[in-house]
Amino acid sequence: MSPVTRRQAAAANQDIKQEPSSSSPEDEDTKDSLNKESYQRAEVKGHPVSEVRKNVADIKEPGLPRIEVAFYVICIVVIMFKANVLAVYRKSNDHVSDFGPYNLKPGWRILGGKLQDVSDFEWNYSKSTHLSLPFLVALFGHIILGRIIDAYAPKLKSQLSLAYSLACIVGFVGWKVFLVFLLHTAVTFLASRTGRSSIVWVVMILQIATLNFDPFMSYQRLLFEEEQDFHNVIFGVAMCQLRLLSFGIDYCQNGRQKTNKEDRTDKEDRTDNGNEGIAYRWSFYHIIVYNFWLPLFAGGPVLTYDKFRIEYYQEPKPLSKEELKKILKEFLRYAFWWVFIDAALHFLYFPAFQQRRHLLMFLPSWAIGGIALNQLIFFQVKYVVLYGLPRAIGLFDRVEVPLPPICVLGTYMFQDFWRYFDRGLHRLLVQCIYIPLGGSRRGLLMQLLSSLVCFWFVYYWHGSDTHLLYWSWFNWVGVTLEQLIQLTITKHGMETYCKRKLSGAMYVRLVGILRTPLYICLAASNLVFLAGTRIAHIYVDRLILSGWPYEVLTTAFLLYCFIQVVKEFHRVYGKRYMCEKKYAS
Repeated sequence: MSPVTRRQAAAANQDIKQEPSSSSPEDEDTKDSLNKESYQRAEVKGHPVSEVRKNVADIKEPGLPRIEVAFYVICIVVIMFKANVLAVYRKSNDHVSDFGPYNLKPGWRILGGKLQDVSDFEWNYSKSTHLSLPFLVALFGHIILGRIIDAYAPKLKSQLSLAYSLACIVGFVGWKVFLVFLLHTAVTFLASRTGRSSIVWVVMILQIATLNFDPFMSYQRLLFEEEQDFHNVIFGVAMCQLRLLSFGIDYCQNGRQKTNKEDRTDKEDRTDNGNEGIAYRWSFYHIIVYNFWLPLFAGGPVLTYDKFRIEYYQEPKPLSKEELKKILKEFLRYAFWWVFIDAALHFLYFPAFQQRRHLLMFLPSWAIGGIALNQLIFFQVKYVVLYGLPRAIGLFDRVEVPLPPICVLGTYMFQDFWRYFDRGLHRLLVQCIYIPLGGSRRGLLMQLLSSLVCFWFVYYWHGSDTHLLYWSWFNWVGVTLEQLIQLTITKHGMETYCKRKLSGAMYVRLVGILRTPLYICLAASNLVFLAGTRIAHIYVDRLILSGWPYEVLTTAFLLYCFIQVVKEFHRVYGKRYMCEKKYAS
């Protein structure tokens, strides 16, 4: 995930820290360089950063009557329309005069100049950088150049594309910022040449420290006086660090042994039209090509190097009509959601309320619930655009960039949230932390420890703020509880017993009721991540702690309805259909 919201309070001097999301696993294509057996073991354990090899959810389970499922759908529509739309819209109009010019600005003329909420720092920063018109034109140029290269100079693909990417990056951020990116790249490359993963990790932790702590932050503010340059350094370096970590660990695990072979004429490795073979793509030139690849440079998602070095250097061939239709379809879908977000922010000022704590705490419960739900939905749809557009650009190079996140309201388990939100970051965690530490292969204790280290790294990379510590800790506890509950149920045969004693529909209802408390905790932890501890406390206090019985039961019932509707979709279409977005292909 893009690090734009990490440290945004310090960077933008805002009251509310709204952090980006992180993390999730990826589809079946992780078999490139990872141990297949390890993933199968990890998946059996159900770890949050394990790879999805088999999908037990695809096995047909008992379902609910259609009329009951339809009732839950109607309840979701009615409750969300009343809370997310009506209540928030009315209160947004009532408090227009209470918001400052940094919250609301004149919007689209087609809407009569209605004010638009511009409070979300990450969204507005993205629209001024890698979603700006000049950068989108540069990406279009990347597509055109790629087609010309494939047709007339396929053997020079990486060289010409790199030259174009570097020219665009220098043009957008300037030489000073670019040299900072290059310095981090060179340092990580030298660390990887030692062939020791521990050295790479030490260097990476120190590099991340330059983005989190003083005096490094203060020095960089002095060095880059322009606010835009400072943001470009902080957020750009943060994304570079994930790619550089992937390159360094991949070289230590795979590249060192292959590049030390005496026979470098192995035909199996000579597969990219005269360029170096697959086994020898760990030079400084290759790390530059990888780190500065234009489609993913500015905002992600993370594409691990083991996939990039195979897919990017494959033999060029023209895109078929079917492939072009698929890419165009993705473009249009992401463009629609971009327009949808900007249009919605003309009417629903939920980001502004999160920065006005004294207003938020006195709103009625329906409005508070609607703001919380809108923030969660906005969180996901925003990343559909931020990750989706770069993915569509990457498809022109025949590089399968990770899919955008699944809907947050469609993931009622901690494990699924970490699997299917930021799939690229999840794959990185699996490769660089979880499996190297042993994961499930070394028993339950090491599995939990490996998981804890993964969450620590996500917390550290996102900015090391206090609310991030709470968020990462809550998520680790949630994942651990899900694992232990699943282990206990399986070990003692409780699932079999319940299925034998209860009808199919009653069993599904029981599972939904039991999953609802953890679903509430998952939503609450994401609100901590997005809004900080003080604002999240208002949500939790008004909707759960002091809202008995009306607010508590309404919240629990809404999330229960979501669970049953999502489970029914999984039962009918298969879990992969939703989680891997098969409906969009």
